Amino acid sequence: MKPFDLLHSTMKPLVIMLRLAIATALILPVSIIFADPIVRVLLPLYRALFELIGDDYNIIYFGLVAQGVENVIRVDVSLAHTLVVGGHMVWPDPRGIANVTTSAVQALQPATIALIAVLGWPCPSLQRWILRLLPLLFFLLLITMVDVPFLLAGEMLGLIIDNVSPGTTSALVSWSQFLAGGGRLILGLFAALASFAVENVFAQWGRVVSPNDQLH
Repeated sequence: MKPFDLLHSTMKPLVIMLRLAIATALILPVSIIFADPIVRVLLPLYRALFELIGDDYNIIYFGLVAQGVENVIRVDVSLAHTLVVGGHMVWPDPRGIANVTTSAVQALQPATIALIAVLGWPCPSLQRWILRLLPLLFFLLLITMVDVPFLLAGEMLGLIIDNVSPGTTSALVSWSQFLAGGGRLILGLFAALASFAVENVFAQWGRVVSPNDQLH
């Protein structure tokens, strides 16, 4: 290996790390500053999906509220009908209201991670940027749909289980715990990797770049 080639191979990981650091420095503050307005735009989608998943509840409130030093998405519900949880009957009570929350900033965590990875990773051409960013929008919408509404519905069900039948298992509760325990990071990385894959497939299929052009 020539000295120049050795230097180039050694510097490449450092350049990528620098690009990712710059992307983080730019995107992370923006996601924090604009978390509230972005979440407000997404609230109708969140609510519609929550209603679909949590049809056992009557929604009393679904929105963004201040909690301490941050804003959170809060859902207040009452039971719409009798539930059977772990062999136990749970009767609706008009006076019984439960609520769960999730941070507005954390709701954007998957999108933030995905954007940092996608924008921080080098790209050889404008065409490739387009091929990368367009599918990213689709994957961000997808992970948004399986994140906040499912997390809130899972936490709500978890409250009921903890009160009437501790130890009862639920796929929805497990998914909610996965998201709260770091799964959002995995969702963000999935969106980034999926957009890279789509970019490469369409680049090869459409001959957007020359055969010798590689993603650096």
